Amino acid sequence: MNGFLILIGLSLLFLSYLITESILFNRKINRIPIRISVSGTRGKSTITRTLAAVLRAHGIRVLAKTTGSEPVYILPDGTIEKIRRKGPTTILEQKRLVSKAVSLDVQCLVAEIMSIHPDNHKTETHKLIKPGITILTNFRADHTDVAGTSVREISELFENDIFPGSKIIMPEKELNEFILKAVQQKKARLIRAGTGISLELNLPESVRQKHIPANLDVIVTASRYLRIPDDHIVKGILDTHLDIGQHEIFSFHAGQRKIWFVNAFAANDPVSTRQIMAKIREMLEPEITAGLMTIGLLALRSDRGERSRQWLDFLKSDGQDLFSQIFVSGIHSRVFTLKLKNCERLRSRDPGEITRQITASSNSDMLVFGIANIHGLGMDLIGYWKNRQPITDNR
Repeated sequence: MNGFLILIGLSLLFLSYLITESILFNRKINRIPIRISVSGTRGKSTITRTLAAVLRAHGIRVLAKTTGSEPVYILPDGTIEKIRRKGPTTILEQKRLVSKAVSLDVQCLVAEIMSIHPDNHKTETHKLIKPGITILTNFRADHTDVAGTSVREISELFENDIFPGSKIIMPEKELNEFILKAVQQKKARLIRAGTGISLELNLPESVRQKHIPANLDVIVTASRYLRIPDDHIVKGILDTHLDIGQHEIFSFHAGQRKIWFVNAFAANDPVSTRQIMAKIREMLEPEITAGLMTIGLLALRSDRGERSRQWLDFLKSDGQDLFSQIFVSGIHSRVFTLKLKNCERLRSRDPGEITRQITASSNSDMLVFGIANIHGLGMDLIGYWKNRQPITDNR
């Protein structure tokens, strides 16, 4: 009997602790007047960083956090502070984010949603960040073991990021019946980012080339909703320091040949990759020759088996004519060589050796797209390409 009473007492004590913690946390979150979450499949980090820069340009004291290619805090003065993780990634990071925002006395918090599982999406949005504004970027097939592959399944995952009574900002072309229904049910207000609205700004072409147009449209729409004038929006976009996952072109020389390596690793899914490939080809069009070879360099991860399968299925069907040649590295690479034509397995993990092996595989000009995963080998290759190591053409 005494043991039962002790158990009841401990349970009540624990419940009291949870209630007290909830009350204290809500007091913290309510001290941050503007709370913005950024969710969707692709473009979250870019939008988070850029919107934070726009807010700073307007004189708003803002703390931002990205969790994609580079998990970082972006402090009110624009300084980047890397997030040091001692254990597995957890959404409890967002509690620390709120505490940090309060300690820095910010007016605005911009947070990239970090969850993969639906229940975590709901907890992160409804219990931790409680955003007044949510930006939804797009709905692409990724983490298919959790989110599924159909538009309905993917939309249902991101419906968890709609906070009741909040404002939802998203590209008009990404709207679908499932999201519209969820917005209505949660009594949220939809703000459509019209296609091409960012063209109204006087942005240099070199800056536009760094951004997916739909992302810029969302940033402009969100900024104008917050009553930020266009000159401050432009200044913020110009001042933005994009993360390592941003697509980037690295030019190499091998004799008289033109060779470009492209960081498209963070796109991950085939739809986003196609989008970036089209943009890169448009940028390089004046220099591209008729004999150019388009190469796919897939960096596969052992813990992303569902993504490897997604890429294999795509390259066997819709994407079979996308690349002249495919090079693949990682634990699942042998399956790719068995299932695909013109596919070569990379046995070395050394970024210099991989770069030289691809370059030596043909006498033609090359446009090489690094795709599939950024962490691991992808990061190593980007680091090597950034150093612009020379390539010796011995043939």
